[in-house]
Amino acid sequence: MTEVGRERLANGLEIVFTDASNRYFGDYHRLRIEVTLQLTLPEDDPDGDGFWLAARRLLGTRFRQVRTLERMGVPSAEVTATRQQLIDSYLQSTAAYLARPEALRALIAGELDRRGRAGGPRYG
Repeated sequence: MTEVGRERLANGLEIVFTDASNRYFGDYHRLRIEVTLQLTLPEDDPDGDGFWLAARRLLGTRFRQVRTLERMGVPSAEVTATRQQLIDSYLQSTAAYLARPEALRALIAGELDRRGRAGGPRYG
């Protein structure tokens, strides 16, 4: 896998794009871009409600989430352009949302809830 892009948002969230594509038949490729969202969680509690301290206790010092962008049947001649199109489309549709200050808290709250906190308090 090869890193093909990286963006760092003003709120500290880093987005890393890694190419995990492969040729699957003749001249056709399956483009697979792994999008890794990563963030160092605050050591203090800037919101004053214990959320970030609880998040560090449960998740550790670093948050990392991987999503996948995929496109099938891409001819060799179009691989580079299509890869960039996938990345640009993701950034255009998602980066503005992720750059908002409240997006980090929502992202972490979703991860805490996903990890089985359903029986306990909700963090959103």
